[in-house]
Amino acid sequence: MAAANFCHAWFHYFDKNTQLYDFFIEQAFNYILNSQSSVLKYWIATTFSMMAQDTGRHSASIEAAKLALAIANTNQDNYRAATSWAIMAVSEAELGFYEDALANNQLAIDWYNSIDNTNAILRLYQSRGYILNTQGNTQEAKAIYLDAIEQAKKLNHQDAIHEI
Repeated sequence: MAAANFCHAWFHYFDKNTQLYDFFIEQAFNYILNSQSSVLKYWIATTFSMMAQDTGRHSASIEAAKLALAIANTNQDNYRAATSWAIMAVSEAELGFYEDALANNQLAIDWYNSIDNTNAILRLYQSRGYILNTQGNTQEAKAIYLDAIEQAKKLNHQDAIHEI
């Protein structure tokens, strides 16, 4: 049922029906909780976490990201762990858990630094600036944003420059 709902959700995603997409992602997540399929559980948990974050359900987002992180850690999959940390950081900031948010954001930055993925680091710097700004630390946020702009210029990443 989890896999069927997950597939249904993506059908509605491409059909641009966000209400049904959200509904089927949540249904898939509810079904997957008791599953033994770690790969499917990871993908559904991550997708639900991002959807919950987008709809302002940050506590649910964090819980789903923690489930995805546990699976990533069990499988020693640092890429998936970094994805989970990045998602958690934004929702933690939204709920006012700034220290946790900054710590998870830094874990993701450190891992992407270890593989020299500058595009991912650029996105994480944008998130870090957002976290700092939300915290009220505008000076440090400005410094991160300016650094991100310099990184984007080096990568000739015009979209990122405009987003920042």
